[in-house]
Amino acid sequence: MIPVAIVDEFRDILQDSLHLLSTPRPVTIFGESSITVAGMPPYQMQDRLRLAADNHYIVGRPDSSALYIYNSDHELRQRLPVNVRSRAVRSAEIVELLDSYSDEHHHLIRERIPDTKPPFLDFWVSEEYIWLLTNAGAEIKEIVALSFEGDFIGRLNLPVVDDIRYFRENRIYTLHKDPDLGHSIRIYEWADLADI
Repeated sequence: MIPVAIVDEFRDILQDSLHLLSTPRPVTIFGESSITVAGMPPYQMQDRLRLAADNHYIVGRPDSSALYIYNSDHELRQRLPVNVRSRAVRSAEIVELLDSYSDEHHHLIRERIPDTKPPFLDFWVSEEYIWLLTNAGAEIKEIVALSFEGDFIGRLNLPVVDDIRYFRENRIYTLHKDPDLGHSIRIYEWADLADI
C-alpha cells in the first residue's frame, strides 16, 4: 500500500492518510545473503491517482472497477463505474510478455498472473475525457476514451513503444521509443473523438 498525503512547498506533511493506494509486489527471490527481483507479473491490479480540472482528483481502483472523483476538500463527489467486460488472459499474451525472462523467472512470474485482466491498467485525464489503458500487448496499447459521466466515446490503438506522457483535449503526447531510430515525441490528434 502507498499512502497519499498533503505536503507543503517544504515537503512537510500537512495531512496524511487521505488514501491508501494498492500497488502490486514484484516477484522476489530470497537467497542466503541477497534478494533478487525477478520481475513484475503483468495484469496486476494497481490503484492510480490523477489530477483533474477545478482542483479535483481521481483515484482509479481497478479491483472495484471504478474511478472515484474527489474535490479539493477530499470529499467524494462521484463514483464512476468502469464497465469493461471480463477478458481472459490468453496463453499467447503470456508468452509474448514474458519472452525476455529466464526460464526460472518465467515460471515464477507466470504463477502470479491472474486468469482475467483488470478492467484498466492505467488512466489519464484531459479537460473533457478520461482515458483508460485497457490492454497492452506485444504490439499495441488499447486506449478507451470516456466522458466524465462514464459514457463510452471511442477506442484507439497506440504502438506499444509509445510511452504516454500527457493528454490535452483530443491530443495524446507520447515519447516514441523506437529501438532502431531512437526516441522522438509524437502527438496524436483526432478532430472528433466520435469518429474513432
